[in-house]
Amino acid sequence: THTHVPQITMSLYVGDETGLVKKIDIKKGSVVGRWGRQSRSHGVQRLCFGLPGSWSGNFTLLGVGTAAGAVHMVDTSLLRTPCAFQLAKDTLEDPAARMMSLEASPDAMVAAFSDGTLASWAWENPAPQPHTYKVAANLHACGVQAGQIAVGGRDVDLRVVRADDPRTVVWKAKNLPHDELNLAVPVWVTRALWQPHAEHCIAVCTGYGQVRVYDIRAQRRPVSNKQISSSPLRAGAFHHDGRYVVRARTAESDR
Repeated sequence: THTHVPQITMSLYVGDETGLVKKIDIKKGSVVGRWGRQSRSHGVQRLCFGLPGSWSGNFTLLGVGTAAGAVHMVDTSLLRTPCAFQLAKDTLEDPAARMMSLEASPDAMVAAFSDGTLASWAWENPAPQPHTYKVAANLHACGVQAGQIAVGGRDVDLRVVRADDPRTVVWKAKNLPHDELNLAVPVWVTRALWQPHAEHCIAVCTGYGQVRVYDIRAQRRPVSNKQISSSPLRAGAFHHDGRYVVRARTAESDR
């Protein structure tokens, strides 16, 4: 008997400040595709994977957030763009605001900006212009799931808002108790991650090197708080089985 083992190609996608997205074959260690145009005004600030639930097809979409306030959905199999969204001029209070987080769900794409603006695009009725809301200053993180958005940032503790009206807060975290000097514990949420198999569980990465897990059914303070690093944690994701959080850190200054 002969057993056929399919070849699985693992690819890595990276974006740079010049506006290019590169597809890298991990096994070969070489660039096998490029997308975008070189322009610092369209520099890539955030990437995320997402597949709209209402769209058909066997391709995976890569969301590319740029310095121009645009989100391009790139078909990773063909490196073409089936759709793109653009913030209107003067939408952001601070024209220099950075896109700090970009997340997708089967229902919507959500972006958080450093001036506190939260933008959302619905797949069901896609329109070039997103719905935008002022949530809180210094937003750094957002995560969307089941009609709710988890947000947080610098001096903005984790909170959950309604996806159809992010001005409505449905749950808000309570900070940790004061430290041994009776000083308030500083807050800096850099990533907000919904557990893939439990809609009540959220993990956050912080700019102070912690990973915290919240059960929003149980209490407002975290059920777990682990010091992982002395450097800011800039990226994180749940393992597909929901049992582990994978995180990444950087020694860079706050950007």
